Amino acid sequence: MIDDDEDVLLAAKRLLKKHNYQVIIEKNPNKIPFLLNNDVYDVILLDMNFS
Repeated sequence: MIDDDEDVLLAAKRLLKKHNYQVIIEKNPNKIPFLLNNDVYDVILLDMNFS
């Protein structure tokens, strides 16, 4: 999950981990290319309104 709001990231991580999902969170959208080049993801939740 990529979002610039840390509270949103932590809340989503807690919720999804309860359902046994592995959750990777990131605040910096500039790290998206690095993340995509170094791992495989089933779902990406992306905030499109970065401050």
